[in-house]
Order: sequence, then C-alpha cells, then structure tokens
Amino acid sequence: MFDGTFAPVLTVQPGDTVVLQAVSGMPHVMPPPEAGLTIPDALAKILAAKLPSLGAHLVTGPVAIAGAEPGDMLEICIDAIEFGADWGYWRDGGGAAHFVRHRLDSRATGIRRQS
Repeated sequence: MFDGTFAPVLTVQPGDTVVLQAVSGMPHVMPPPEAGLTIPDALAKILAAKLPSLGAHLVTGPVAIAGAEPGDMLEICIDAIEFGADWGYWRDGGGAAHFVRHRLDSRATGIRRQS
C-alpha cells in the first residue's frame, strides 16, 4: 500500500538516472526451505525488523522529481531490469503461493507450495 503523505526518500532532477532496488514478499509467502531458494539479504532485514504493515506489498520510494507539480505528465525510461533473487512468486485466487525459479536461459520452472 502506498500513502501520498510519505516524504520522498530521494529527490532527483529531471533527466537524472537512478537505480532502485525493490524486494517483495511477506513472511507467509516466502519459499519453503526445502525449495533451495535464497531470500535476498535486503528482504530478510526488512522482515526481521517487523515493521508495521500498510498492506500486502512492499514499496520502494517515493521518489520526487524536482520541479514536478501535481497533474504534470512524467516520462520514465527503464534502461534495465535485473533480477534481485533466484525466484519470484505469484498468488492465485485460492491463496496458494506459486514460486518460480529463474533460469539462465530465461525459461522458468514452477514450484508450487500447497497452502
């Protein structure tokens, strides 16, 4: 969940290039130990801090653009996306967490954890 009252964690100038790291996953959707998947250090530290939760998603930011005003149209160019973990997940409507192990050939192998 995101709240527009949060102060920016970073302010950038128009045209700046920034690198952001985002992690995802609450404790109840972490891959089971027997899956052999690694929890990123940044995510492990966030979960260990037991911060109050505002919702189901961790959010990176907000990032402010110097000079931008409400209603302005912003253009954001994504130069690259790099996986930060050797797995990802999605949830289905029944509440089951599905884990995907990333492979170098860009195909994925699904690992399903029964809830």
